[in-house]
Amino acid sequence: MTEPEQSPQQPSLKKSQSKALVIAAQIVGAVIGYVVVRALPFEMTLHLLGGAVAGTLIGLIPFFIAKKRDRKKLGQIALISCTVSGLALGLLLALPVAVIFSLVIHYDKNP
Repeated sequence: MTEPEQSPQQPSLKKSQSKALVIAAQIVGAVIGYVVVRALPFEMTLHLLGGAVAGTLIGLIPFFIAKKRDRKKLGQIALISCTVSGLALGLLLALPVAVIFSLVIHYDKNP
């Protein structure tokens, strides 16, 4: 038995479905973000936003170290972890997370 031939339109169909899914996720995320920001007090919103930005900036350190060592996936995990940590407790948590990830990436023996 021979395998059925795949039409050339299937990859573009998957790509368009994937793009639609990304757009839908962005819209849902924006709506949720808007509702949360409107529901929280102004000071708390600034605190959360500032912590997330600080965590993201600190997370760029292990991200670029990982990128230089060809460990892009680990760098992405470090960046997301630092952002979430910054959102939770600001630099108090994001900085130690970045340092630990940087050390793990630097001393990792895997190529």
